[in-house]
Amino acid sequence: MLKGYSWIPEHEVDTSKEIVGNVGDPKNILTYPRRPKHHANLSDHLSLDPKTYIQALNSPNGEEWIKAINVELKNMAKNQVWSPTKEMNHIKTLSTTWVFKRKTDENGNLSKFKARLCVRGFHQK
Repeated sequence: MLKGYSWIPEHEVDTSKEIVGNVGDPKNILTYPRRPKHHANLSDHLSLDPKTYIQALNSPNGEEWIKAINVELKNMAKNQVWSPTKEMNHIKTLSTTWVFKRKTDENGNLSKFKARLCVRGFHQK
């Protein structure tokens, strides 16, 4: 059973609220998108998090982002996430990207700056 739904025996169903009409009526068919394409999610525009490494360094909180980057690199070294190796011609290397997030506590107050180094695995075959 799906969460939030419950079974109702057929004899208890209120049939006075049944939908009546011609579902196949052409007036009921939308011939345009429900939402215009130019509308974007407002949360994307309100995000204060930098989208790139350069944006992070050049932002007013650049020092905080540098600290977050250093914490991430230190943790990766401590956990031996990767090791340096020579580049080989027959092996394609994967690129990386930084993801930056401002973390907040339960009251919505800024608690820390978080940086993650992510491999762009969608480039591999």
